Order: sequence, then C-alpha cells, then structure tokens
Amino acid sequence: MDVTTMAFEAFEKSPEVAPLLVRLYDTHNLYALAKDKDSEDACHELTTVMTDLMTVELTAKENELITDVLLGLMKQAQKDLKMALSERLSAMENVPLRMVLSIANDEIDIAEPVLLRSPVLQDLDLVYILQAQGVTHGRAIAQREGLSASLINMLADTKDFKIAVTLAENDGINLTEHAYEIFSDMAKGQDKLARPLLTREDLPQDIAGKLYEFVSDELKKNLSARFGIGAKPVLAMLDDIALEVATPNYHRSETDDLLAAAHTQQKRGELKFAGIVATLRRGQLSTFVAQFAVYCGLPMDTVKAMMRQETGKGLALACRAKDIPKADFVSLFLLTDRFRSATKRVVSHKELTRIMTMYDEINPEDARKILANSRN
Repeated sequence: MDVTTMAFEAFEKSPEVAPLLVRLYDTHNLYALAKDKDSEDACHELTTVMTDLMTVELTAKENELITDVLLGLMKQAQKDLKMALSERLSAMENVPLRMVLSIANDEIDIAEPVLLRSPVLQDLDLVYILQAQGVTHGRAIAQREGLSASLINMLADTKDFKIAVTLAENDGINLTEHAYEIFSDMAKGQDKLARPLLTREDLPQDIAGKLYEFVSDELKKNLSARFGIGAKPVLAMLDDIALEVATPNYHRSETDDLLAAAHTQQKRGELKFAGIVATLRRGQLSTFVAQFAVYCGLPMDTVKAMMRQETGKGLALACRAKDIPKADFVSLFLLTDRFRSATKRVVSHKELTRIMTMYDEINPEDARKILANSRN
C-alpha cells in the first residue's frame, strides 16, 4: 500500500483533510497531463492545495503522513512547481521542517526563497545546508536577518567575495570581529567590499583605519557625495582613525582638533546623542569623549574622570541633566565599561539595578545645577 492510499484511508472521514486530498490527487493528475503544455494554472492550483494541507491542525502522526505524501509528490514535480512551492513556503511558519529542508537543499533557483526568508530554518539547519551545498546556497543565506555569530563566521570562512559583500551590505546583522578581520584583508583594492564595510555602524576603530588607509580616492569622493554637507567631519574622522591605527603613539585626544570637530557638529545641529553613542560603538574612544564633552558643555578631563568613576554617578548626573532617557543611560553605562575595567566583564543584574535606582533618585534640575557648576 503506497503512502497516498494510506493517507486517503486515514483521513477518509476528516471533513477538512479528505476534500483537500481529493483536490490534491485530481490537480496532480491535471498537472502531470499538462506538463508539456501550459501548466501554469495547474501548477498554481497544486501549490495552493499543498500549502492548504499544511495549515490544517493535525496530530504529530497525521502531520508526518501528510508530509510523506507531499514529499512523494515533490520528487516527481517539475522545476516550476518546486519554485512556486518554495515561494509559498518561505512566508509560512507552521510548515514541516522536512518539507523546507527538502526544498532548501535543492538547486539554488528552487531553494533561494526559503533560504532567504523561511522562519522555519534555524541556525543548525542553515549550518547543515551551508556545509552540504556550499557557497551558492551560502550567498542566499548571507542575506538573512538575525544571523548568529557562529554562522556569520562560517560564511566569512568561505572567503567567497560575493558572500563577503552580501554580509557587509546586510544591515540586519552584527558582523563579528572574525568576519571583519577576513573582510578587511579581502577588501584591499576592492572598493565594492570596502564601501559597505566603511559605512557600517558596528565597524570597529582598528578595522576602519585599516580599510580607509588603502581605499581609492574615487571611493573617498563617493563617500563625500553620499554624506553631503556633513561629509567633511565623517571623512576627517576616518582619516583620524587611520592615523591612530598607523601610528601607535599618536594621541589625538591630546589636541584641540577633536573638540573643534565636535563644536562644528554642534553648530550645524549634527551633534546628537545617538550619533555620540554610535561613535563609542565604533571604538573611537577619544572622539567619543570629545563629543560628549561638547554635548554636556564640560572639559574633556572632567568627562574622562566621569567615565572612569566606578559608581557611574557622574555619568548618571550628566544624563539626567541632558534629559537622556533611563534606557539610553543604561546602554551608555554598559558601553563605557571599558573605561572602568581593563578587561571585558559581564555587568551583574545587581549592578544594573543599582545604577537604575541611582538614576531615578537624581532630580533633573539639581543635576543641571551641578553640571553648570562643573563648567566653571
């Protein structure tokens, strides 16, 4: 007894499944007869019936039986049907994993929709597909949002140029240090890769300097055109980073240039808290201190001492005085931990509770008075 016959007998009395199985059988026969002609309508109807079957609530055993039937049909299906089904399944959540894996491991024209979008595929599934199918499927996987660090590293290890560019252009992920190290070497003389890397918000300071050091003048002009009026501070920032990376004993924070650039940003209305935090995330510590000093109207030495303060009270006072929301203050406290600790550490729940309580207890008006006195 074949699987289809077993399914008909198992669901003979089901008011939901039995009619769908009859439609599936009839439509599949129509599709088979029309495969050498214009089978578009039959293909559309068959994919509709197949996806409808997957939306019916079934027990685990019943679900396995229906999946067996559908996989059996898939093995006999032409490419157009597989492509149409892949497009349908890519947007569905409650789909048997076996069905999605079968499609995801097919040729790339068929697999691409589920590789790009299917919520059913998890990290381990994608790792298996990458290992089994190689870079062709990896190029589609690299376009997904929310990729894990381990999967990003695996994709980077392929050293495939198209995968590198795709990951660099993917705003829905955070690139790892391992990926940046590989891509920075691959980007030498390759503006197509250097360009998206240089415009990423999570770009580390040392990698930015390494990249900007060898990009073409044409790319620098393109960056200027892209950023418009605000291009000079951006390009100056990259020049500063390149100089800091190339010269170990170079201390830009000792000069007035960073403060001058921050004051220019402030006059143009470009010195925003979000941008200051983005500077810190990129690892530009000296630039961050200068920007935060100008933003709060404080001397740089005061800000440096504030960042090194174990209790975080000075930072809380400054944030309260500038009406920075508590959630943003907490993020800033965590990001500035590198000033307070020589090694990376996990901030405990107890410490987070302490700083949030401290923030709540500070009166904003009192904080503004203290900040004003600190300027004198």
